[in-house]
Amino acid sequence: MIRKTDVSCPHCGHVQKEPRGVVSTFCRGCGDHFEIRQGTRPAPAGPPVFREGPSREVFCYRCGTPHRVSPFAKSTLCPTCGVAIEFRDLDFSANASRPVDIRGRLTVRAGVCLNHPRIVCSSARIDGRVTGAILCEGKLELFGNARMAFPAVASQILIGKGASIECGLPLECCDLEIRGHLAGDVLCGGKIIVRKGGCLEGAVDAPALTIEKGGSWLGGGRVDPSTAGKFPSMDLFIPDKPGEEQ
Repeated sequence: MIRKTDVSCPHCGHVQKEPRGVVSTFCRGCGDHFEIRQGTRPAPAGPPVFREGPSREVFCYRCGTPHRVSPFAKSTLCPTCGVAIEFRDLDFSANASRPVDIRGRLTVRAGVCLNHPRIVCSSARIDGRVTGAILCEGKLELFGNARMAFPAVASQILIGKGASIECGLPLECCDLEIRGHLAGDVLCGGKIIVRKGGCLEGAVDAPALTIEKGGSWLGGGRVDPSTAGKFPSMDLFIPDKPGEEQ
């Protein structure tokens, strides 16, 4: 059995257990690296104080808590609800049923189904199918032929050329580009562009809509410049009760 002792972070005062004899470690409170001086007593607990440095801020979409971690970290745990957040990319080439909460790129290849009620990533390309709500901090690229029964929220959404996407619930985004076929309603805080060969079937709520020659829009809704920045909304990704199981 490995004997452990309490050590304290000199940067934020966080106290954690480490094996005796360890020379250095990363603080699980602020993410900074520090050396351990044997024989020192833990500093009294107090509010975290983050020093200036290369740490990165991570927002938890499960409970709404932001925290900072080391830029070298490959994963972290939310200090409030304990959810695991990964910083790597994920590429699914076979069917899978697992939680996805990453700050990397998500790839779901053609013919593959990713099954989970809630999927969070920094960017994504979906050639296959997902059966859950998607939150993409950056660009979400949708290809292939799929019916989405769950909401999708992203900074940018691209409906790829040749794609045929049917949405049971509105897509929410800052900007939307359509090169294939999209059947569904759209809530957009920026601009919607339907490229040549693209088709949008559904109601829109957006400040700007451009239909290029060879593109088409079948639907109604509202195009009003005063609604700029209204969408997307992240509320559906933060439950009412912190730590609530999704």
